[in-house]
Amino acid sequence: MSGPPVQSSGGGATVQDAGPCDVALLAELSRRCFVEGAAADFAGTPWTARSLAEILALPGAFGLLAVAAGEPVGFVLAQALFEDCEILSLGVLTARRRAGHGRRLLRAAGAAAAGRGARRLLLEVAESNAGARAFYRAEGFAAVGRRRNYYRLPDGTLADAVICARALEAPAGQPD
Repeated sequence: MSGPPVQSSGGGATVQDAGPCDVALLAELSRRCFVEGAAADFAGTPWTARSLAEILALPGAFGLLAVAAGEPVGFVLAQALFEDCEILSLGVLTARRRAGHGRRLLRAAGAAAAGRGARRLLLEVAESNAGARAFYRAEGFAAVGRRRNYYRLPDGTLADAVICARALEAPAGQPD
């Protein structure tokens, strides 16, 4: 794991930077979060180490890992460009869900994005993923658009992506 904790929180869990040296770990987490832990409404394909390396090499891209008891339990990948930051992927291991790791990752990504100058956090979520949509609503996201037939579900049907956004606050000392 690449870096020191960027945010500590209760229960000994931390969020830390993930970088190019962590692509194999990120790929394994992606597989475990989105294949092994997939519900019927899972949409998408987990990324390979190669695709993750390419993503992390993009301008403004960054990754964060949630670590609990010394073990990685989740990740977020994002790309901050100008005033927007898009959450590209966020996953938490099935057995570690509902323990605050996703919330910790999302908030840490928002803080990192604001520190890079972003003023809005964007993401997309399958319309059929009610749990994720409720989580994002609770974190202040609102639907701002839709991509028709964007995801292919495990049964082969297509699902719309709901594009969601929320404003970010400028870090102290930075102009709005």
